[in-house]
Amino acid sequence: MEYATFDESDFPIVRVTFNIKNPTLDQFKQFIDGQKKLLSYLKPFVLIMDARNVGFLSSEIRIEQGTFFKNDRERLNKYCIGAVLWVSSPIVSMMIKGMMLIEKPPNETFITSNIDEVNRKVEELRFQIMKSA
Repeated sequence: MEYATFDESDFPIVRVTFNIKNPTLDQFKQFIDGQKKLLSYLKPFVLIMDARNVGFLSSEIRIEQGTFFKNDRERLNKYCIGAVLWVSSPIVSMMIKGMMLIEKPPNETFITSNIDEVNRKVEELRFQIMKSA
């Protein structure tokens, strides 16, 4: 099973669903590869990440995420207009925020447990893409 499933059917809005609570490093690298694929389109997009199923992520995975932000900062800043993370656990929210303190994401990242806030933020980001086109 894949750690993350990417749904590009509403591009530039890309929905990512996390399917495994505690991924291996290899499974997490597949998620990073999915993001790199999106960056290869050279078109702006917004990520909606359904992280309600995410559990604890190991330190090597958190380092891998930070390395991706660092190495692909320029392309992420240019093409990933923002990311909206839908979480169900305050512990997961704190873990994600902690990861972002180590290596700040190059784009706007919004974390919430409220689906209405997810939808509102996605529409704001969609409007940003349309305005800049």
